[in-house]
Amino acid sequence: HDLAMVGRGIGSATGNNAQNALNPMVRSSGGEGRLENVVLHNEGRMGAYSRTGIWIGGTNKGTITLRNCNVEGFSGNGVYASRTPGMVQVEGGTYKNNDLSQVRIGSSGSYVDGATAETDLSESRSPNPGGMLNGSGIRLESDRGGSGAEIRNCDVRVGPNVDADGGIQVFGNYEDFTIENTRVEFNPHGYSIRAKSPNGSGDVGGTLRNVSVTGNATGLVGVLIEDRPNTTVANCCIQQTGGSRTGLALDNCDGSQVVDTTINAGAQALRVRNGSVNLSNIRESGTCPAPNLGSSSYTGGTSGSNDSGGTASNDSSGNDSDSTNEDSSVDDSSNDSSSDRGSDNSSSNDGSSDQDTDAEKNPPDDADLVIADTNAAGGRIPYEVATSGDIEKTDAARATIDSNDEVSGNSASGGVNSWRDSYGYEGEIVELEVDDRAIIKLDASTQTIKVIGKESTGPTGYSLEVTGQLEHADSSGDPIADDGHSVEGGVGTFRDIYNYTGRLLEASVEDSVSITTEPETLAD
Repeated sequence: HDLAMVGRGIGSATGNNAQNALNPMVRSSGGEGRLENVVLHNEGRMGAYSRTGIWIGGTNKGTITLRNCNVEGFSGNGVYASRTPGMVQVEGGTYKNNDLSQVRIGSSGSYVDGATAETDLSESRSPNPGGMLNGSGIRLESDRGGSGAEIRNCDVRVGPNVDADGGIQVFGNYEDFTIENTRVEFNPHGYSIRAKSPNGSGDVGGTLRNVSVTGNATGLVGVLIEDRPNTTVANCCIQQTGGSRTGLALDNCDGSQVVDTTINAGAQALRVRNGSVNLSNIRESGTCPAPNLGSSSYTGGTSGSNDSGGTASNDSSGNDSDSTNEDSSVDDSSNDSSSDRGSDNSSSNDGSSDQDTDAEKNPPDDADLVIADTNAAGGRIPYEVATSGDIEKTDAARATIDSNDEVSGNSASGGVNSWRDSYGYEGEIVELEVDDRAIIKLDASTQTIKVIGKESTGPTGYSLEVTGQLEHADSSGDPIADDGHSVEGGVGTFRDIYNYTGRLLEASVEDSVSITTEPETLAD
C-alpha cells in the first residue's frame, strides 16, 4: 500500500509496448490480496493499445481488493480485470483519463463501490489526448460467463469531445448485473448507460436502482437496455434533454418494470419495443443530481449518493399532464425512429496466461460498423450496406463523414478510398454489397449467411467471422477454421451458404472492402 508510480509508457505502432504498471495475482482460490492507496500516474500515448494500469488476469484465482487507488493516463485500460476467475473488488479511488475504460471487471462476485471514473481531455497528461479511442467509464464483461457484478455508490463522468461508447457498458457476454446509488454524466455522442444484447439466454436481466443520469449528449438514447427480460429500473432519475435524445429505451425486455422514476428527455421519455413492461409513477420532467467527483475515498460502502432518484426536483409539480401516476403496462408501444447504435458483439477470446490476453492483443468490441478499404490497387470502392434497424453515420475509428455517402432508411451507400467509413446501427447487419464483386446477405431469423458471387471471370475471395459457430448449409467445401468461428472462401457467379450462431463480427470481400463491428481492432 501507499505506493506511488509515475511513468511515461508510450507505445508505438511497431508493437514496442511498455509493460503494465502492476500485475497483482493471488494463486489460491481462497487467498486474498489488497492494494491500498496506490497511485499510478502515466503519460501514455492514447490510441496505442499499450500499457495497462492494473492488469488482473487468468493466473489470479483469489480475491483482490483495490482500495482508494488512483490510476490515470494509461492507453490499455486503467484497471483491466475482466479476464480472471477470481473476484475483484474496487473500493473507492479515482480512475481517470485512461483509454478503452477506466475500470473493467466481470468475474462473478466482483464490484466497483464508491469509485470515481472520469474522462476529461482538458485535464489529460497524455501527449495526444485527442487520440483516445474509447474513453468509457466502467465496463462489465467476461470471457468466462460472468454474472452478478455490481456498480454501486459510484460517480462516472465522460466529458465533451471524448470518443467513448458509454459511461457504463454491460457487454453481450455478461448476464445479470446491478447498478445502484450511482451518478453518470455523459456528454459526447453515445449512450450514458447501455446493456447490450446478451449472447446467452439465462438470467440476463439488470437492476438499476437510485441511478442518476445527466449530461449534454444529443441523439440516440440515454439508457439503452437490449434483449434483457425481467430488468428493473426503480427510483432512478434520467435527465437527457439534448436534441433528439430518448431518455430510456427497453428493447425486447419482456417482464421488465420501470417504477418511481423521473425521465426528462429532449425527445421521447420512454421507448418500449417488443415486450410487455410494467410502468408505475413515471415523471417526465425534473432535474437530476450530477456526479460528485470529489467523493472517491472509500469508507466501507457509504460513499457516493443514494438519493439519485428520490431527490429529483419535479418542475411540473401539480401538473398531471407530465406524469404517469397510475400503474400501467406497455406492450411494444413505440414506433419512433431514434437512431441507436445497434446490437453489439461482445465476445472475447482469452488464454490462460496473464499477458497474452492483454488489451494490446485482444482489444475490446464496440457498437459501430466500420467499412475499410482493402484494395491494394487504389481507387474508390463503392458499397451498399443494410441493417434491420436504423443506421447513421459516425466518426468511430477516425472514419470520415462526407457528402459522398448517403443514408436512407435502414440502408447506406457510399465508397471508400484508402480509408474507412463508420456507421452506428440498430438491430442486425442484413446485407453488404460490394461494387460488382459479391453480396453478403444475413438472415437473423433463419441464422443463415449467403455469399453471392457477381464476378464471371473467376472466383472472388471472401472471409466471415462470427461470435458463435459456422457450418456449411450447402455442398461448398471452403474450409471452416478449427474453432468454428471463421471461414475463408471464394465464389464465382453462384453462392455459398452457411448456418451460424451468435452475431457477425467481421466480413471481407477480396481486394475491395472489409467490415468489422470491432472498430478498436483497427490501427490508425
